[in-house]
Amino acid sequence: MPTVLKIVASLAMLLVCSGSVYGQITDPAIVNWSINTTGTTGTSIDPETDGFVSAILADVEAVHYGPNFVFVEAAGVPSYNVGPFRNSTYAADLDATFKIPRNPVEDTTGNNEIAAGTGPIGVLVNGVVIFSFSDARSYNNQGIWNQDANVFEFLGFDNSLGHPVAIGDGQPNELRPGRYHHHQNPIALRAQLGDDGSAHSPILGFAFDGFPIYGPYAFADPNDGGSDLVQMKSSYQLRNITDRTTLADGTVLPQALWGPSLQNFALGAYREDFYFDSASGDLDQHNGRFGVTPEYPGGTYAYFVTLNDDGTTAFPHMIGDTYFGTVTAQRNVSIPPMATEYIPVILGDVNQDGAVSFLDISPFIGLLSANGFLEEADVNQDGAVNFLDISPFIDLLSGV
Repeated sequence: MPTVLKIVASLAMLLVCSGSVYGQITDPAIVNWSINTTGTTGTSIDPETDGFVSAILADVEAVHYGPNFVFVEAAGVPSYNVGPFRNSTYAADLDATFKIPRNPVEDTTGNNEIAAGTGPIGVLVNGVVIFSFSDARSYNNQGIWNQDANVFEFLGFDNSLGHPVAIGDGQPNELRPGRYHHHQNPIALRAQLGDDGSAHSPILGFAFDGFPIYGPYAFADPNDGGSDLVQMKSSYQLRNITDRTTLADGTVLPQALWGPSLQNFALGAYREDFYFDSASGDLDQHNGRFGVTPEYPGGTYAYFVTLNDDGTTAFPHMIGDTYFGTVTAQRNVSIPPMATEYIPVILGDVNQDGAVSFLDISPFIGLLSANGFLEEADVNQDGAVNFLDISPFIDLLSGV
């Protein structure tokens, strides 16, 4: 057998015998995570914050899966800039494992679990947790007029529109570890993923009920992947009120439960400043809809980031008061021993040693000579390994 054919045969045998998942897994809940294959760490323009996050592996560390769940390991620190922060915290290594349903189902009980609480309600594809609109506080602590964190905590957000919440107790002005998270539009992640409106938004993360969360751009006709792209509109509208003495359903409150005046806190600062009108937007009360997407050509329920026309965040930002689906996800779980690790394809890593280097040249030439195929060698991603892959392959080598 000629040498080049031996190389191709050996590579094919390696794929069969190793149980590799290269090119075989298509479930978006498995393949859409931003897995760190280069050792990239966190970064910050603030020297003090950088001193912490630069020692933490950024994005997702590993993904495992079984028949029903995906297990995502992450520190909770992104590869985009974080900080500085005003609340004496830093983005700490959470050492978290998230358990996300692979087969999410609608909650048909009518008692959908509340998403607008304290703590994470989902996770972005880079392993950073998502919080709801709520900052878990209300006016006079009465639980009637609930604060929107995107208003009350906005000055504490960094340029990526995220911030950490302190973990554990501490002394005043003591620098404490924190859980970095987003309450709204994760602009730095969207920039990394190229979510600029030129195509359907990518998956930005998954809610804890297992349904995907997209950026703001989707098909105008939810059943037609060839229809125009439009920016999804929230169906929550500001109430036409001059004081906070009634609720959106018409309930008249006793004076002891009135909210703050609009002069002190502008309309939109509280959850109860909004009402839901299904005819006014594209999305339901959970801030999602059914439709086809590039990752789900057969259709799926999905949540969407919602923005105003000027690009500012629009209530409820990512997920509404409640989840659409049944929540079976968990955090900080153990990965089952029988779970399979998903290993992402690294374009250009033809010898599959985990890095693109000059050691990949020989097997690349072998595939070209034999008209063979390996996903790592299909550098221009046109479905074939041929001379059109040479130039982008050289570009990859040049960057090593």
